[in-house]
Amino acid sequence: MSKSGEWFDVAEVLVDGSGPPIVLLHSAMASKSQWKDFIAAFRDRHRLIAIDLCGYGAAPSPERGGAHSLEAEAKRVETILASTLYTGERYHLVGHSYGGAVALRLALTRPSAICSLTLFEPTAFHLLDANDMGRAEISRLNADLKAFLGRNDAVTATRRFVDYWNGAGAFGNLPDIRRQKLIALLPKVMRDFRALLAEPLSTIDYQRLTVPICLMGGEFSTRAAHSVLTVLASIFEGQCQLHWVPASHMAPVTHSDEVNFVINRFIREIGARQSTLVPWARGFAVN
Repeated sequence: MSKSGEWFDVAEVLVDGSGPPIVLLHSAMASKSQWKDFIAAFRDRHRLIAIDLCGYGAAPSPERGGAHSLEAEAKRVETILASTLYTGERYHLVGHSYGGAVALRLALTRPSAICSLTLFEPTAFHLLDANDMGRAEISRLNADLKAFLGRNDAVTATRRFVDYWNGAGAFGNLPDIRRQKLIALLPKVMRDFRALLAEPLSTIDYQRLTVPICLMGGEFSTRAAHSVLTVLASIFEGQCQLHWVPASHMAPVTHSDEVNFVINRFIREIGARQSTLVPWARGFAVN
């Protein structure tokens, strides 16, 4: 439990390495273990804090029928960090997919605690206009999942979700035990979808963020993922870097070397700027 007695157990958090802290938030249908390559690459110079989001890994699911939101996810992460960071310690924040959307919410909640923010294809679908083609695509996915579940066909629903993000045939190529685990996670995925689409924050809210930001995406990822990155690059124009890797949505796992190289370079640059006490200045190019 946390020192305040709230909502997490030590098994839900992995802390490894030493140095300036980096907090890691994983994608949907994953867990803190997705960051094993990242932790191996960074542990010699950073303290890595990888956290299981609600309903994934060792973390409990939200109460059935209870409210679930990005705000609730971010507050839980804050509670965990209160017990894993030193008083007043600032950290670099890295989020992927659903974890990226949670990271955005967390950064707005406590901007003074964040040294930098790195987001790989955050699923902040609430930022997309109703007529955006990416929004239409993700709405079709959500509708399909609801339709399959309405027919008690969780297998096809899970296949549709996994193949959307990973490519046709991805679900079928997994070992049966892995497929069963993913099927069991689908109810939490549906709650995540509702939280993402219902998130009340707008582009105006995110414009309040002034921390250094690194946006990343896969060249072969989905239209919806690209649409969100386009919106965020516009919001943070002149304040962020935008990098593409030759991969798809799960590049932090499938192409970890390429992704980790970019993040390492970004965090080193931020560390150098901050160590010389030069205030953050807008001016990163979009690559």
